[in-house]
Amino acid sequence: MCVDAGMSGVDQEKELSQLFEQRRGIIEQLKQIRSRRSDLLKEIDDLAERLQKETDSYRQLKEKLRRLNEEKRQLTSKIREGKEKLRTMSNELEGISPALKVQGDGLEKELKKIEWRMQTERLTKEEEKELLSKIKEMAYTLSVWKKAYGLKNEESKIASELDDMTARLFDIRADRQDILKEMQDRKEKMDEYTQAGKQVYQEIQGLDTDIDELEGTLSNLDNKISELKSKVILAKNEKKRAGWAARIAASKEAIEKARKEAMERMKRGEAISLDDLKLLYGEDSSR
Repeated sequence: MCVDAGMSGVDQEKELSQLFEQRRGIIEQLKQIRSRRSDLLKEIDDLAERLQKETDSYRQLKEKLRRLNEEKRQLTSKIREGKEKLRTMSNELEGISPALKVQGDGLEKELKKIEWRMQTERLTKEEEKELLSKIKEMAYTLSVWKKAYGLKNEESKIASELDDMTARLFDIRADRQDILKEMQDRKEKMDEYTQAGKQVYQEIQGLDTDIDELEGTLSNLDNKISELKSKVILAKNEKKRAGWAARIAASKEAIEKARKEAMERMKRGEAISLDDLKLLYGEDSSR
């Protein structure tokens, strides 16, 4: 609104009132916008906090997945090694498995009896030769049996360990699927909070632009109000001075008229008063 220097005092005061009303409206708008901006900043903080929690959870899940992957890698390697050992043992057992049919404990007892007999009895060379041959044969059979028995036990142990590791591998695969699904859920939440944060931030930027514009308008209004207030005060002062000048002029006119009338009465020889003499020869109060 442009201030017209030729406006009357009433028009100026009316415009000044309108400017003050506009100023109040802008201040109210600024108050509402700043309140909204404050709420949005709190919302940004809340979103940032939620995003941080989801990010922390995602990182923890990622670390857990890394550990499971490492365990899976190690188990897969151990299972491969275990299967290779089983194949090797199976090949070894293939040739000596009949030895498992022997009663190893009974064979060992019988072998000890023969050894005791050789140590305690008087034997002929033929009997001794026969027993030594039998001991040799039994010792070999016992040795093969022990090897086969040991391999069979080791094979059973490895097979049991493979079963446990395979079961654990299935558990790991199930756990990985659960973790991957949860990670995907966390990722979606992170994306959701990030997108919401961007939208809120954009709204804050828009409000900042509105605040700048309104503050600029408010500053211009303050300048106009200041300028118009000065003009209103100047107009009032001029009005007062005009009133004083009019009263002074009217007073001088009345004195001059009274002086002329006194002069006429004196010329006619009429009696004049002391006040008339003061008007004719004295100083009037207005000088």
